[in-house]
Amino acid sequence: MSPSFVVMKADFRVSNREVASARAERSRAAHGKHQFARLSLILLALVVASGLAVLPAAARTASAATTHQKLFVTVKQNMPAAAENKLVVAVMVNQNGGPWASSEATPSEPAAFIQNNSRRYLVEVFLESSCKGVCETTGYRISGAARHKLMVIPSCRYASEVFICSKIRVVKIY
Repeated sequence: MSPSFVVMKADFRVSNREVASARAERSRAAHGKHQFARLSLILLALVVASGLAVLPAAARTASAATTHQKLFVTVKQNMPAAAENKLVVAVMVNQNGGPWASSEATPSEPAAFIQNNSRRYLVEVFLESSCKGVCETTGYRISGAARHKLMVIPSCRYASEVFICSKIRVVKIY
């Protein structure tokens, strides 16, 4: 037996309508791919732009932190050692009516505050130890965020577990 072959004639003629339909379909597929690529490029550009916007802000923050100045408040050592060990001075700093920052200073350990701008500061000092007489100051004003050092000079004597003070002064060293 010989193999039988069926020969079919293929009609490759395509109507103009079918060609237009196929082209439109390919165009839509290509347009969708381009649209996806365009959208992904826009998103990538936004991410890069936001990252670049954050970098200068971070650099400004880091550099601004290094420009803060400090306020030091020390206590003058003008009493016997036994009295100085018990002397604790509370230092409160206020900036134009804002919240108070407070710390303790002793003759051996000063109080330190960070100033973050050049406004005026009010420094108030009072004895935290048991005290009679004048135990606080009315306030000392400093202005500017420069490096300041203040010294508290208490005129006190220590008698029977109580400091008896005639005045407390705040003096600017620099």
